[in-house]
Amino acid sequence: MKTSIAPFRRLLPLALSLVLGLGGVCVALADDPAVLARVGDITVKAEDIQPLIDNLDAGQKKSLVEDPSPLYQSIRSLIMQRLLVKEALSKQWDKKADVAAQLEQARQAALAQSYLQSLAPLPAGFPGEADLNAAYEANKAKLAVPRQFQLAQIFIALRPDADKASADAAQGRLDAVRKNLSQSGVDFAAFARASSDDKASAARGGEIGWVAEAQIQPELRAKVVALGKNAISDPIKLADGWHLFKVLDIKEAHTASLDEVRDQLARELRAQKAQALQQAYLATLFQNNPAAINQIALAQLLGKAATK
Repeated sequence: MKTSIAPFRRLLPLALSLVLGLGGVCVALADDPAVLARVGDITVKAEDIQPLIDNLDAGQKKSLVEDPSPLYQSIRSLIMQRLLVKEALSKQWDKKADVAAQLEQARQAALAQSYLQSLAPLPAGFPGEADLNAAYEANKAKLAVPRQFQLAQIFIALRPDADKASADAAQGRLDAVRKNLSQSGVDFAAFARASSDDKASAARGGEIGWVAEAQIQPELRAKVVALGKNAISDPIKLADGWHLFKVLDIKEAHTASLDEVRDQLARELRAQKAQALQQAYLATLFQNNPAAINQIALAQLLGKAATK
């Protein structure tokens, strides 16, 4: 099953107000915390992104607070889209006959969908606790959560085609890291920040995050799952270099509780109920307005298409 974020709303504008890289351009936005990004007169505001955040569940929101890079990419994509629209409008691209027809079809589809949603509103308070409990029990067999490992790593890069000097240098760095990690009371996170070539995880003290057992690369899985909590692996050689993993924590396989999936279940139940209500309305609308289909004209249209 598949996401009031007041803390996030405070953190994100602050982070982006300091500096946001857009295609190599950095823009300062501290003067207006409601503006998340700007290129010239084009902006992306918090209200543009809020619907994306509201559709996340609690776990996804927490992950986004810890690593907002996916949201940065969404903001960049929206900026690029608006730049393209501005350029297209300046060249009157929307006035081209075929483009205008596509735009009108899209407008009508959006208008019809929006109107349909207004005609089939969800009952107040849906889903209730009884609905959620029933859905949880019905889906319990699908709510198995596999064993998960919270991992951190130190990575020493070594290209497959590296020459002897590069290989020796990497080996020297690896030996130094192993020697330091063998000392009692060693701070793995500090060594990861100072020594790891994976800059993204190094900035987090080497932390990769939670990974399900089945998601661990096959060549790593047996060695990682054999480690206990707080244990550090021997160096593991992969095509890109050397990896040393630390198991920060382990979550054993379990069935997700109702509280863990409550938000997700509620969203799915609302979506299912809304779809059922809309389909019922459409069925009544079609019954009251039966369509006459010209089968001869349709056959001719299909015949022409087949000959092209």
